[in-house]
Amino acid sequence: MTETVQKQQVWTIQAMRRWACEFFRKNGIDTPQLDSDMLLAEALGVPRIELLINAGQALDAQTLARFKSLVIRRTREHEPMAYILGKREFWSLEFHVTADTLIPRPDTECLVEAVVEAVRMKLSAKSGSAVASEMAQDADAVAEDDGTVTYEALPDERLASYVELWAKQDAEDTVSDETREREEAIPAYDEDGHLLATRDIHDDIDPEPVESTVDEEAQNVNDDHLRIVDVGTGSGAIAIALASEFKAVPCEIVAVDISSEAIAVAQENAKRLGFPRVCFVQSDLLGSVSGTFDVIVSNPPYVTVEEYETLSPEVKREPRLALIAGKRGLDIYTRLVPEAFGRLRDNGLLAVEIGYAQADDVMALFHAAGFSEVVLKKDYADKPRVVMGYKRMQAQ
Repeated sequence: MTETVQKQQVWTIQAMRRWACEFFRKNGIDTPQLDSDMLLAEALGVPRIELLINAGQALDAQTLARFKSLVIRRTREHEPMAYILGKREFWSLEFHVTADTLIPRPDTECLVEAVVEAVRMKLSAKSGSAVASEMAQDADAVAEDDGTVTYEALPDERLASYVELWAKQDAEDTVSDETREREEAIPAYDEDGHLLATRDIHDDIDPEPVESTVDEEAQNVNDDHLRIVDVGTGSGAIAIALASEFKAVPCEIVAVDISSEAIAVAQENAKRLGFPRVCFVQSDLLGSVSGTFDVIVSNPPYVTVEEYETLSPEVKREPRLALIAGKRGLDIYTRLVPEAFGRLRDNGLLAVEIGYAQADDVMALFHAAGFSEVVLKKDYADKPRVVMGYKRMQAQ
């Protein structure tokens, strides 16, 4: 009698790479080979380069099971790669991310770049060094090519219509100070993730520059230090990226978020990456933060309720509170922009990330709040990405 010996299939690294790549492609994953390699490297606990070096290595049953579970999470559950791996690179730094934080994106590096450039120009000018002149000349030389669009000359009739509408609504506002304070102290959010106490862009924005409500003693804290606050810090990516750029500068960086879970993740990132001087505060915008600042930076929620329904399943796995900002995506800007004006020092800068169709509305908010030199910067794909403006001292 002839005995038939059935050979058990051996799964090598190369074989699993091919299988997973094809499986991802059939299931509509945009980057099948990249995702396959990253997950296999994670299952093996090795750098991706090892997949090529040891392509013929056979995988044991435990590794195969772990890899299969990761593949299932990516396809059936549409879990973002950053959450599966627990990390995402931003500004050449590796950040720990969880489902409690928005995943840092390359486009947001444009916001960091804009702030770094503006602060360096300010510091160089303040020191009176020859570098300031050289940097200014360089800036002029690339002004037409750096994706910057100036909206100082926003159409008068458009700006006037905003100011008139906001002024009218402000005059008709009958909410008592006590009620307003209570609403601000206890933020309430509806099922779409935006503040119930927040009005639409045409409702309750003061067209006049907002005076700071911080007492004079608090305003003078660390006047000799550069003070930066990152509003809506999430994983801490922006605040920590800025800290990495200003290591040699007397600088205080505050990072705030309304989510205590996000604050915990950001604090862990700052400690692990070696930036203990970044201070974290749980706060609804700047409500629980003291003092005034030289720079206020924010990548706030700006997705509209309608846009949210069209987002990929992966993006919908991210915190709704960090994505949705009302029917027009402007709920946070309408609160942050005038509030920021009152919390900036003279010549202070506000820089925010925006959605692709929000440039005119956000810039109108900047102008109405009293900001000067309001500009729009485009991202690497030539899309509107950052709005910036300065608080200049009123002529006496």
